[in-house]
Amino acid sequence: VQALSLRCQHFSQLIKTYLKGKDLQLLCDVDVRWRSTYLMIKCALELKNPLDAITQTEEFDELRKYRLSDSEWDALVTARNILEVPFDFQQKFSAEKTPTLCDTIPHFEAMIQVWKEMQDKLGASEKYVILSGHRTVDSFTT
Repeated sequence: VQALSLRCQHFSQLIKTYLKGKDLQLLCDVDVRWRSTYLMIKCALELKNPLDAITQTEEFDELRKYRLSDSEWDALVTARNILEVPFDFQQKFSAEKTPTLCDTIPHFEAMIQVWKEMQDKLGASEKYVILSGHRTVDSFTT
């Protein structure tokens, strides 16, 4: 969407229309940074209507191949929800002046508990993503 200035201008106008004057832009992903992936997905979900609109515009027919289906949007919501757990955890500790070990370990355990509760409601591929997160957290706490 950001490749050509005409597309960029049109997309900016769609954003202002759908989001009542807000002027947001898409965020680019950064390899191996889950936080940036979370922020990118969150932003895309906020821009869902303008993204759907620009991928349906006849003027930019080449963008139609990038239109997301309802199930792909649902998958992004699930990914956002999974990544929101460590994001919130990180935000909490970033705000503290001196995080201590006695506070950190219970928060890690609480994060894992939230993920376990999420796993009960998700499909196999989503469970695998959470399991990978568990392994990473376990490597910090064991």
